[in-house]
Amino acid sequence: MVNPDFSKTEVVKAYTHTIVAPAIDYWKQTIEGKKGDQLERMKTVRIFNPLHVLGNKISEHDIDGLKIFRFYEHPEIRPQIEVMKTEVMKYQALAGSIKSFEERKDSKGKDTFDLSDWWKSNCATLSGFAYVLSAVLTNSPNSCPSDRLFNLFNTT
Repeated sequence: MVNPDFSKTEVVKAYTHTIVAPAIDYWKQTIEGKKGDQLERMKTVRIFNPLHVLGNKISEHDIDGLKIFRFYEHPEIRPQIEVMKTEVMKYQALAGSIKSFEERKDSKGKDTFDLSDWWKSNCATLSGFAYVLSAVLTNSPNSCPSDRLFNLFNTT
C-alpha cells in the first residue's frame, strides 16, 4: 500500500491484516501446532495456582483435564484425583481468602504472594490437590534431560 488513507476503516482493516496475519499463522503453526500438547498441559495445570483459581472458578471438568498426563490412571494417583473433586469448594474458599494484589504488594510494588508457602500451609487441607501437584511437578514431559545425562556419562 502506497500512501494509504487511514481515515477509511477498510484501509485500516486491510493494513492491520497484512501486518497481523503472519503472526497469527506463526502462532497456529508453532504454538498450537508443534507445541499444542505442551500448551494444553500448561493450561491444565493452572488449576494448581490459587491466584488463577481466585479469578477463575474451577470445576470437576477442569480436574478431568488432567487426563492428558500419563500419570492420570496410575493406581496411587487416580484416587487422589477423585479426592481433588471433593476438595474443589475448600480450594476455592482458601483461594478466595488470599489478599488482593494491592494488599500483598511491598513498598516497591512487588507481589509478596509465595506459591510454595501457600501450598505448604494448605497441603493438609487440600491433600488430594497437594498429592497430585507433587506428581505434576515431578512429571517429565519427555526423556531428553535424563537422556542427556546418560549420554554425558557414557562419553566420559
